Amino acid sequence: MKIRKSMLIFFLGLNSGISKYKKINNKLLTLLIILIFFLLSSCSSDDYKKLRGTWTNGSIYLIIPDNSTLQISTNNDSIPEFSGSYSINGSDMFVTFSSGQITDSCLGEGKYEYKINAIALNLDFIRDDCPFRKEQFAKTFKKVK
Repeated sequence: MKIRKSMLIFFLGLNSGISKYKKINNKLLTLLIILIFFLLSSCSSDDYKKLRGTWTNGSIYLIIPDNSTLQISTNNDSIPEFSGSYSINGSDMFVTFSSGQITDSCLGEGKYEYKINAIALNLDFIRDDCPFRKEQFAKTFKKVK
């Protein structure tokens, strides 16, 4: 009877110890998940920095001076034909024109998947009602400056 009682105490003690470790492991796992999420979500801020500058696809110049503004020029002069804004969500870029000779079909937002490295910006069409953007944006742009 003594052996059974001591074994029962041992197992109950061991189980309460395991429960403490499970709680600690769950907290560590939660912190790890939050850290990974934070690191992954902060990656796009680097992309905003990489996007800054002047890009060309051979037909137009895409000028991105900051984290939300873009300008389109056909001859790389200081007067853009179109100005607008962009935003990034994951690998998607959303583009809207706000000034220039904008047709009704170009008033809405275009959505493109983007990939970027040090010298190239690739935009793949997802959805856009604007014929100009469809034709000119769904290409690879080279960084000019």
